[in-house]
Formats: sequence, structure tokens, C-alpha cells
Amino acid sequence: MKITIRPDVVEFYHSTTFEKNEDIWWVQMLSFLAGKTVTVDTTTLFPDRFSIVPVTDDKSIWLCIPEDMVSNVIDDMRIGKGHCGWCGELTELPNEITDRQQLKCTECGQKGFVEILKVR
Repeated sequence: MKITIRPDVVEFYHSTTFEKNEDIWWVQMLSFLAGKTVTVDTTTLFPDRFSIVPVTDDKSIWLCIPEDMVSNVIDDMRIGKGHCGWCGELTELPNEITDRQQLKCTECGQKGFVEILKVR
């Protein structure tokens, strides 16, 4: 699974952040990533953000990119999946969903904690 970062991501960040709260390091990383397609760490998927594998020489730096900073999702692995708020695992969703509160995690068996992952 890969994502393409918006080409205008730095401008977008500036438009959504108070100037006094701006993180210079984050702006530099966004400048580096603008318009690039990067690999997503699929061990944990979220409905509104993407953890990406290290993109710099420092392999200890993992980034979490909000979905609104992404222009394209390639081979989206979130389709048909949910994220369990109880155990934190990905869970398969049934083909038809009638009651979100009755969704049961296929990993831990808990009901009412499964959040459907967003799909564009």
C-alpha cells in the first residue's frame, strides 16, 4: 500500500496551523515529501492517517501522515476492514453492516469497539 503526498502539502499545513504552533522540523519533512509516493506501514492501519516507513537515512524516524495531506491511496488495504479500539488489531468486516454497535472483532471477539476504516 502506498500514498501520494499532496504537492501543496506545505501550503496546506500553513493554512491549517496557527503560526505560533508551527513545527519547523515538520515543515521540512513535508517539503521533502511533497508530491512523493511513499510506502505505508500496514501492520497498523487507521481510518484518518497513515504511518509511513522511514523515508530518510535515519531509520528511527517514522511519520504519521493525516489523510487530508494525501492526494492518492494506491492498493488501499483498508477496504473491508475495521480497527478494534479494544485490542488494537485489524478486523475483517462482514459484507453487509446493519448495526455498527454489533460489529464484532474477529481477533478478540469484543462488540461495539470496531471502527470502520475510511475508504475514498
